[in-house]
Amino acid sequence: MSKITSESCWKVADLGCSSGPNSLLFVSNMLSIMDNVSLSLNQRTPRVLQIYLNDLFGNDFNTNFKLIPDFFQRRHQEKNDSQGRCFIHATPGNFYGRLFPDDYIHFFHSSYSLHFISQVNCTKLIKHFLSLCYGCLLT
Repeated sequence: MSKITSESCWKVADLGCSSGPNSLLFVSNMLSIMDNVSLSLNQRTPRVLQIYLNDLFGNDFNTNFKLIPDFFQRRHQEKNDSQGRCFIHATPGNFYGRLFPDDYIHFFHSSYSLHFISQVNCTKLIKHFLSLCYGCLLT
C-alpha cells in the first residue's frame, strides 16, 4: 500500500481557483472522490481533507469564504456529511514561485490556470506530471 493511501489527512491544492461557487464545486468533487476511495479500501473513517485554494493576490478569497457555511450545510443535508473533515484555506501567490514546502501537498488540481503558463515548456511539464501520476498509480 502506498504511503498516501494510509494517511488520514490529504492535502490538496487548487491552483488558479475561481472566485465564487465554482471553487467549491472542486471541493465537493474531492469529498466525493475521497468517500469512494475510503469505501473501496474498506475504511470506516473518511479521510480528512485540507484544501488550499490558490490564486493571485487580487482574487477575492472573501467571496469564497462567505460561501463555505452554506456549502457545508448543503453537503450535510444531502449526504449527512460532517463538516469536521474538510478544512479550506487560502494560499494567495503566483505558482511560478514556491507556494508550499517540499512533500507537503498530496494532489494538485488546476482547471483553468495551466493555459496561462508561458514561462515553461508546456510539453515537458505535461510529460513530467503524467510520469508522476503514472508512478503514483503503480505504487
